[in-house]
Amino acid sequence: MKDMDESRQNLIELLHKQFRELSSRTVLFHHWISELLDLNTIDHKCLDIIVKSDSPLTGAQLANITGLSSGAITGVIDRLEKRGYVIRDRDLKDRRLVYVKPIMSRIEKEVFPVFNSLHEIMTKVYSNYSNNELESMLDATTKINQIMNERTKEIMEKISQRKTTKKWVGTLE
Repeated sequence: MKDMDESRQNLIELLHKQFRELSSRTVLFHHWISELLDLNTIDHKCLDIIVKSDSPLTGAQLANITGLSSGAITGVIDRLEKRGYVIRDRDLKDRRLVYVKPIMSRIEKEVFPVFNSLHEIMTKVYSNYSNNELESMLDATTKINQIMNERTKEIMEKISQRKTTKKWVGTLE
């Protein structure tokens, strides 16, 4: 950063601060959305993954996407099913496979309306920018999401390594 002029350094620092703020606001927003929907935050975000998926997911696929254990995912699916947001559907050809399918009528009625006003407001904000500016924002956001995904995987790997390197330190007597 020493090669950058001071105004550019300041802009980059302001972006860092704004993204940290956005991160905090996003976590808090989803926490309170979860409370409103009577879900915990992990269940809420897993539901989002299920809804956005191009095809029904198995519990194992959801565990792989989230990094959660199969036991934790079973609990998530149980709670989402109890709330009426998903159903479990066995594969007719391979009965071992159970797909988690969203109940879109319920989700459209209860979940989507919570986000509609935010979507409208964000659309108004975006409308103030040119197509070139929007393309730049999309490019930056896409790259930032990729970086966040990579860093998340790195952290998950460190946690996994930490769990496997812990040793029992007691003595047998």
